[in-house]
Amino acid sequence: MLIQKQNIRGNLQLQIDVIMKCLAQLGLRARVGELARLCNTILRRGESTDPRRWRDTINKLGTRDGMPFKVVDGIVFVADDDTPHSPPQFQSTLIDSTSVTNICNISKSEEGVRVIIPNGDDHIPRGVPHVIKTEYTRLISDALDTAYETGFCVAFRGPKGTAKTQTVMFWAQEHRVPVIVVDCSEGLKERHLQGTWGETPQGLAFTIGPIPQAFELANRYGHCLLLFEEVNALNPHIQKNLNSLLDWRHNYYVPSISKTFRLKDGAKLICVANMNPTSHGGTFDLNEDFMSRWSIYNVSYPKKREEEKILTEILSEYPEVHPWIPKFVILATETRHGKTKGWPYALSTRDVVRILINFAVNLRRKGEVFAMKMANAEFLGCFTDENFHETASKRFLEILGGTDRPQDDKDNKQQNQ
Repeated sequence: MLIQKQNIRGNLQLQIDVIMKCLAQLGLRARVGELARLCNTILRRGESTDPRRWRDTINKLGTRDGMPFKVVDGIVFVADDDTPHSPPQFQSTLIDSTSVTNICNISKSEEGVRVIIPNGDDHIPRGVPHVIKTEYTRLISDALDTAYETGFCVAFRGPKGTAKTQTVMFWAQEHRVPVIVVDCSEGLKERHLQGTWGETPQGLAFTIGPIPQAFELANRYGHCLLLFEEVNALNPHIQKNLNSLLDWRHNYYVPSISKTFRLKDGAKLICVANMNPTSHGGTFDLNEDFMSRWSIYNVSYPKKREEEKILTEILSEYPEVHPWIPKFVILATETRHGKTKGWPYALSTRDVVRILINFAVNLRRKGEVFAMKMANAEFLGCFTDENFHETASKRFLEILGGTDRPQDDKDNKQQNQ
């Protein structure tokens, strides 16, 4: 919150009035009387004649009594409602002691207040592993090409470990598009998206959040990709807050600096989202109006032969495990049938890669028996229910030991079709 009416720097009484009004607005009315008594003591001592003494005294009071405010260069910082007040944290809500009623605009040069803007080169992906072409990675790449041309938002829904993020980042790396990532969670709040005020060596500054950053990068470099990871972890209120970003308006308002971020003519902002199925914990159903702003594509695990090809290429430095790849794919495919076959956890391609690399290292270290023992233990670590471990271990040894049942071949033929 930034308020302005008249310059009151050096006028202690008006500054006290501003602080008390702001505390009341923040729902901290219980602290107003306490603050008034403390400030009246300062007035009686005549300390208001020296701004430095005023600042130091107020800050000492805040530190001593856990008061949720702090003065820096005439600016009064007040902590958020949900910020611990002992010791005080002054990260997000700003009250300007030069002001009382009207919201004001703060430019990059006004009164030493600066808006920190990121360097686009720092956000162009580098070192993203090559994405092997499968039915679904092609779908993701093609959808991104389309979104780049049309400007519509695009989202990919699918299980974990299916290269959704990797494919998006690889696409951005190939096209040299800066990427801003928003890691969504149910605890994400508007200030995490908009930005925060804080002190820097150069003075007071507003560090813009990921969404304003994406606009600035798009305007400066011509394009930017804004990636929402696990977008269905956003609570319904935050989903509503993003509507103007995702529809024809394509803008975003930041009340802390009274600024609306917009795209310049010709600039492109590609909004992309990934999400896991709603059966995963910590997710919300998407609002219909929020969902209607996305072109949503479903992706899934690769087919058996595609997955074997992927694993063979990824594990090219571990040729000793190549004969084991088909068996691990059979095991992973069986777990993906989920509750219909009693598996509480589905092995993703990412899981299989990790297990096989560890398996290869242990083969080199101590041989096959040791490698099998360690791989089995790692596999059991995927299941939190210890009562399921015996069943899982038995099935692991059946498949990896070569005693797989004929039914599994039938299941995998269906998966490959």
